[in-house]
Amino acid sequence: MDITTGFGPVGGGSIPSEGIDNMLEEKDKIYGAEDLAKFFGVTQKTIWEWCKKGKLPAFKIGKEWKVRVSDLNKTITGKISAHKEKGTPLF
Repeated sequence: MDITTGFGPVGGGSIPSEGIDNMLEEKDKIYGAEDLAKFFGVTQKTIWEWCKKGKLPAFKIGKEWKVRVSDLNKTITGKISAHKEKGTPLF
């Protein structure tokens, strides 16, 4: 095992004993379209459209859209600031 990373050799595919959830800080958690739809109070289809159009800082894992919480916080903060200045909708 590599002392600096806690992972086994490249290609070993092992997950550290503390588990993947403990590796991620709260701000680095990743949410899918279903969780985001509940948060924003919209449908999953709307979330998919926002992801495709670049309105959310999303990336794909397989066919699923994912958003990192830290990226979402930055985007929302930026949109709120712009909205206050211009009077435009957030999304």
